[in-house]
Amino acid sequence: PTLQDTRTRHFSKALRDFVSVCLNKDPMQRPTAAKLLEHKFFQLCKKNKDLVKHLLDGQPTLVDRTQLLKDKEDARKLAKSGSKGNLLELKDEEASRQAYVHGVSRWDFDVAQLKLDAEAEAIAEAAAA
Repeated sequence: PTLQDTRTRHFSKALRDFVSVCLNKDPMQRPTAAKLLEHKFFQLCKKNKDLVKHLLDGQPTLVDRTQLLKDKEDARKLAKSGSKGNLLELKDEEASRQAYVHGVSRWDFDVAQLKLDAEAEAIAEAAAA
């Protein structure tokens, strides 16, 4: 993927190169964060305020973008299921996704321990019900 100039937006050569390097499909070919900070794009920026002004100005917050993606995904799932009243199933699926993200985000890939944690959580939920 690359940035394309439009009638209303023009991207510098340095920015286009920076984006293409970041979006390389092969993760082994992508530079490290430290290497990216040495990229010409950052060298040409006069101040950090320039980055915020030109790159982030007018963009929705991360929270807003995350909610928008979640809303789109929920709508897609509802359309796929063909049922508009199937919110319980969506909530179960979301809880499962969050549990997965929680397990992966800890960088603890001990599958046996993850299964034990999930079982203990299920028992606790059953006892609470």
